[in-house]
Amino acid sequence: YEQTLALEKRAKQPSADTHVAYGRLLFTLGEYEASAKHIARALELDPQSRDGHYETGRLHFERGEFAQAAAAGERALKQ
Repeated sequence: YEQTLALEKRAKQPSADTHVAYGRLLFTLGEYEASAKHIARALELDPQSRDGHYETGRLHFERGEFAQAAAAGERALKQ
């Protein structure tokens, strides 16, 4: 993922999907802060990203922020 992100940056074509995929991997590895950074970047690149909002909800849920998790999940469903 890091190589792909570097290539995308050099080509000046960053992809929200790459950030989401890397964020999901980091989440699975328990690296929640790093995951959150990539998910936030994905949403900067594509504010309508269904997967980005879904992953934001997962991060909120992991933190025990259940109302925010539900709101992010609902936003993902509306995308």
